[in-house]
Amino acid sequence: MPPPRSFGCLKQRKEFLAGGLLSLASLLRVFPAIFVLGFAVGCGSKAHRETDWKPAARRFAFGVAGAGLLLLLFAAVSSEWGATAFLEFYEKISVFTDKKSLNKLGLSSMIWRAIMMGTGHLATGADGNVSLSLYAPAWLPFVIRGVQLSIVVPALFLFWRAAGRTQAWESSALGFALIPLLSDPANYYFGFVICAALLATRRPRLQVYLLASAVLWIANGLWFYPLSEEYLGAGIIAVCPPLAVLYEMSRESKASGPGQT
Repeated sequence: MPPPRSFGCLKQRKEFLAGGLLSLASLLRVFPAIFVLGFAVGCGSKAHRETDWKPAARRFAFGVAGAGLLLLLFAAVSSEWGATAFLEFYEKISVFTDKKSLNKLGLSSMIWRAIMMGTGHLATGADGNVSLSLYAPAWLPFVIRGVQLSIVVPALFLFWRAAGRTQAWESSALGFALIPLLSDPANYYFGFVICAALLATRRPRLQVYLLASAVLWIANGLWFYPLSEEYLGAGIIAVCPPLAVLYEMSRESKASGPGQT
């Protein structure tokens, strides 16, 4: 699992190796790129009050760029599709991300599903994709987008604030909180909360949040399966713990040093 290994490398001040591992994981699975963003935001938020973050950031950036280039070159010489295989992957994944499937649990799908169910305008196709009914008012999509932004914008502020108060590996791991907020993963990607467990080792409140979300996840599946309410509950459970983690960590005292242990 490259992401957890990269966090360990950051903690040991091996930023070049950490960047390489995350670059490799990002090109293979996409989602780990959020941990690169977490490290970058952590460095950026400390820039105005610290100077020793620059060498660490430079080593990390070289690791990301070097491993990414090597993987692209390897793909170009070892596959008949070459580097265009990544373009084909992008086209296929774009088709999936454009659909509002029942089993998606990101903030976007959660709000869509909650408002459409509440207003009676939820339409579910035979393929499991969710859409607005033909009788939905024209302004409803704008309301849905507005509600989404009202949550995402404060969350991004908390992310920036929290990343500036944590160690380098923690700011990278904190990127997990953005996965359900900025993307729309399927329910089998709920494992991203494992990063909360890493951050909770010295934070009792986060331990409580993580335990509660695990219990609620199981209870939600047992109680509502196979109703559509199961996926609404799963979305709420997937979104709330990251928001709680961002809030708690944004209130901590500031940490110093790019790799302080």
